[in-house]
Amino acid sequence: YDKAADIGEVLGVPDAGRELAETLRQAIEGAVATAVPFDPAPGVAFVYSRGPDVMLLFGEGMTTQPIIEAAGGRDVGTESGVVGTVTVTPEAIVAAAPDVIVITSEGLDALGGEDGLLDIPGFAETPAGRSRRILAYPEGDFLTFGPRIGEALARFITDLRTEMNG
Repeated sequence: YDKAADIGEVLGVPDAGRELAETLRQAIEGAVATAVPFDPAPGVAFVYSRGPDVMLLFGEGMTTQPIIEAAGGRDVGTESGVVGTVTVTPEAIVAAAPDVIVITSEGLDALGGEDGLLDIPGFAETPAGRSRRILAYPEGDFLTFGPRIGEALARFITDLRTEMNG
């Protein structure tokens, strides 16, 4: 919120910056208010890919962690001790045991879709892979806290609830 207000200051439109910050706050708080607690919270892995040769598991300190947690999930990358990102190995993704895999739509396309992701060793052996609980979003929805973050969070909350409640 401070960054949105600061941008307004830098651009010489402080009122617009403060208004944007408040709009973002309301959108995020509104989305979070729709989250229904899970029992237990599902494990969510955010995987960044640019094709089979670039597969990263995100963890602590990444922009994806607060989004996953705000939606009522557990960030399995963080729980696995990942700080920042690590290359996904079959053993690591199986050990993380995500209930849901979130990936960028661009990355999923580069892999050839869900089947391409599940062909990568380890992914099909996770609870998410066995149930085909894979959610894909444009990079900007999860990797930046831009002006559409409230919409992206609300969509993820709805999608996560749908995936977990069948």
